[in-house]
Amino acid sequence: VHASLDAGVRYFDTARLYGNGTGEGVLGNILPAQRDEIILTSKVGIIPWSMRTKEKVKRKAAEAAARLVPQAKKIVDALPPVSELPHAFSVNDMKKSLERSLKALRTDYLDILLLHEPTAEEATRPEVMAIHDQVVAEGKVRSYGFAGTFEEAVKITTNEPRLCAVAQFPTDALNKNIATYKPAREDQLIITHSVIKHVLSAMTQYFGVHSNAAEVWRSETGYPADDTSA
Repeated sequence: VHASLDAGVRYFDTARLYGNGTGEGVLGNILPAQRDEIILTSKVGIIPWSMRTKEKVKRKAAEAAARLVPQAKKIVDALPPVSELPHAFSVNDMKKSLERSLKALRTDYLDILLLHEPTAEEATRPEVMAIHDQVVAEGKVRSYGFAGTFEEAVKITTNEPRLCAVAQFPTDALNKNIATYKPAREDQLIITHSVIKHVLSAMTQYFGVHSNAAEVWRSETGYPADDTSA
């Protein structure tokens, strides 16, 4: 994070989910000193395992019982796997998530709040829109939008332009989502990601056949064309 700041980065995008609930705390240890200089974004809608208190208690109780009574291991095996909870867009879940984000980030407001991987139906519920308006009125959020798949981004943009101050979705050289997306408003901020993620395998296959392209890649990036770890 310090290296990013030194390099001039002033936009930081995180979420309650990242690092199983610990990612925001990392930024919260560093960014408050530069708060007036940066744009800070976080998300609500996916609850990390670390915040699922009831499920954690159930599993710990079952594991303790299994240590005392071996037959109780069946209870542990029957419990759902440890994982985050998506589609958490209830009024209570969203408010609780935002408050925890503000506390972890050590700030009293977010520049941008995004719904994390919502369906178009979830994103445009009246109660969800009402919460957005409420937290903006309270000064806890300055702008809001959504972060999700390109397909849902198109639906949300069509159904609820008011939610589209900020839209975040993946795009790369193969799907060219950014070229086909039609913003709902002229002042919309569009944030893209995963430029390499889904095309890396196709690139490595191409380099395996075209040695000249592989050499250009190695020369420009400093990495061998067959090194997918970079």
